[in-house]
Amino acid sequence: MLGNLRAPLTQAIVAQCENRFIGPMLTSVQQIPSVFPPVLATYEASALRIYNDQHRAILASILRREGTRAEFLMREHVTLSGEAIRATVRTTHVDSG
Repeated sequence: MLGNLRAPLTQAIVAQCENRFIGPMLTSVQQIPSVFPPVLATYEASALRIYNDQHRAILASILRREGTRAEFLMREHVTLSGEAIRATVRTTHVDSG
């Protein structure tokens, strides 16, 4: 269910966050082939469950109007997923090398 809501949820967050860097940053991330759609990065089922759980927690915080918590969860999500993507890309680059 959340998969169908991910794009509209992300667009709503970007529109409402009043941060001029988030929109361009997200656009840049979505242009990386290993991220969106995942071409180089491999996502194991356990990682996808974690990401979806993070998305649910972020949405729940927003709905409860817990802005500070939502911000913290979003930063944590971006950091952890970025580390996972970098590790996958490094491994792919080294293996094909």
